[in-house]
Amino acid sequence: MPKSSRLFAMILCVFLASGFTFLYAVTECQETGGISSSFSLIWISVISLAGMGIIFGCGLAIASQIFEVKTDPKVAALNEVLPQINCGACGFPGCSGLAQALADGKASPDACKPGGVVVANKIGEILGIKVETTQVPVATILCTRKHGVKKTKEYNGIQDCRAAVTLGTNIYECAFACLGLGTCAKACPFDAIIMDEKENMPVVKESVCTGCGLCVKECPVQIIRLTPRDHHVHILCASTEAPKIKAKVHKPGGCIACKKCVKTCPVEAISIKDNVAVIDYKKCTNCEKCIAVCPTTAIFKIRPVALKQEEAKLA
Repeated sequence: MPKSSRLFAMILCVFLASGFTFLYAVTECQETGGISSSFSLIWISVISLAGMGIIFGCGLAIASQIFEVKTDPKVAALNEVLPQINCGACGFPGCSGLAQALADGKASPDACKPGGVVVANKIGEILGIKVETTQVPVATILCTRKHGVKKTKEYNGIQDCRAAVTLGTNIYECAFACLGLGTCAKACPFDAIIMDEKENMPVVKESVCTGCGLCVKECPVQIIRLTPRDHHVHILCASTEAPKIKAKVHKPGGCIACKKCVKTCPVEAISIKDNVAVIDYKKCTNCEKCIAVCPTTAIFKIRPVALKQEEAKLA
């Protein structure tokens, strides 16, 4: 308990004791009619109960010292610089939980994805360590459902992708197609995902996205990935179905695991895993040679606006 709180407790006890005593004495005065004796009673009562109030106040102050829960000032400082969004993307129970983990050395300074580089640097200053800044990733929707994938049925259940998958509902021919029920948009605490009303597909506002990864966790068909912001070549297909099935349900846009991109990539940044091509962004140089050889146009060049902005900054 802070010193000001202890002092307030003591004063409050004194005033309450004195107030009740005064009311009692006035009542006695009115009943007996004895003025001198009543005033004597008032003074005796005020002094005795004021003394009791002081004793009780001191008792509270001593008890607060004995049972005081001490907090690390470093934890308070760390909690103050965190954004207080309590999104849980760091894996800890809220910002206070992350602050405690940081103070205990159980979390890295860049654990707060929404805070980004600014918060990471402030955490480093408090902890007295140097923070290596890394690029904040961005959510990317790996789905080309809008390119000819047919709808098999109307879904009238709970407007939640997880609920539809739990019920075993395949709304589209492709089992890995975006269901378009907006679970990712609802999960984003930063309103970085909006639903395209025309295509019924999620659209990521990359300038707002913090790369927290909550949308990735909430997507039941696992078509959302966190990718580097400076990479514009992406395989927009996450389906692990057999190539024949994908070739049937997708007109363009479905990866059929033909390996042409794998053979063409000059830095061996593409491999086939579970019937779908995957890019290793650490190796990829954005040369776009894979885009030219893909027979189903499953590989796309995206983020042209962001690239132009980056190029303008460098110029």
